[in-house]
Amino acid sequence: EKHVVLEGFRLFRYYVVKDQLSRPDGVVIGGDGWVKTVDDLSTTSSDRDIVSSSLLTYLTLSNLPGNYKRSLVKRGGVEFAMNMMDKFKGDDEVPSIACALFISLARTEKDGLNAKFGKIVPLVKRLVTLVMNGESGKDLALRALFHFAFQRKKSSDTGKSLSHDVKSSLATDQNIRALFDVLNEQNVREIVVESVLSLLWRLSTPREDVEDDDIFPTSPDVVEAVILAMDLFDSSAIREAG
Repeated sequence: EKHVVLEGFRLFRYYVVKDQLSRPDGVVIGGDGWVKTVDDLSTTSSDRDIVSSSLLTYLTLSNLPGNYKRSLVKRGGVEFAMNMMDKFKGDDEVPSIACALFISLARTEKDGLNAKFGKIVPLVKRLVTLVMNGESGKDLALRALFHFAFQRKKSSDTGKSLSHDVKSSLATDQNIRALFDVLNEQNVREIVVESVLSLLWRLSTPREDVEDDDIFPTSPDVVEAVILAMDLFDSSAIREAG
């Protein structure tokens, strides 16, 4: 029953976090089977609460020391999150938790979500689509793209850095306009503006450590939108990114 599954997820998160933090170098869960167990309990479910709780379980464990990130990438946790984003498109919670999971996994390139993941290009394109369509979780999707754009490994699909893949997905006239429309939205949140400007800063800055020669296109309208966004918020992070 639903309440049994939800309580099981809650207790699982509680005890794993408690035990892992009490002995950071110890092994609390051996192997990768826990990823499949969570997946099996949720994949066929159309219940938003169960899916949200399963994603929250993945997100919680992805922030712990140990091999949790590697297990999630290796055993289908990312594919599950991508599928649930599509299944619950338009929901105000599921896509946001999924994007938060991608951020957590992308922060550690070596053991987490990186360019070697088999579906990294479709994931980047899905995040770009989420942002362009103004779907729930767009601020987190922007932040995930920002982290991808800092990684050094090259994609198995394109043979280039993730920075290049993010640029390729964003750098169309339509997408550029949509990205700056985000800055001009009425009552736009500060975190959204910070995420947009941080991503644009990263994409407009060439790097010497990777093959990254294509500079993100700009224009007077772009510069004006950035200046207006900087004036709108009293935020050091926004001013630095701008």
